[in-house]
Amino acid sequence: MWKPGIRRVRIISIVIDIGTTTIFGQLLNLNECVVFACPDGRCDGTTLFALAEASDYNAQISYGEDVITRIVYSQRSGD
Repeated sequence: MWKPGIRRVRIISIVIDIGTTTIFGQLLNLNECVVFACPDGRCDGTTLFALAEASDYNAQISYGEDVITRIVYSQRSGD
């Protein structure tokens, strides 16, 4: 609860997911964040507080589609 004379601090968080094929990041506003679950996979998006987000392909995909292939590639001599 806000009271006069008390300064409100903006709390933000960076979330990064490094997947095997995609890297995804979000900048979240935690002051307004509401934790919720969408078990049926349908959310209206009104309680998401992402200030920014970005994604791109993981550059390691050029060495193989899965982690095991990439490990084998890294163990080959001369590469």
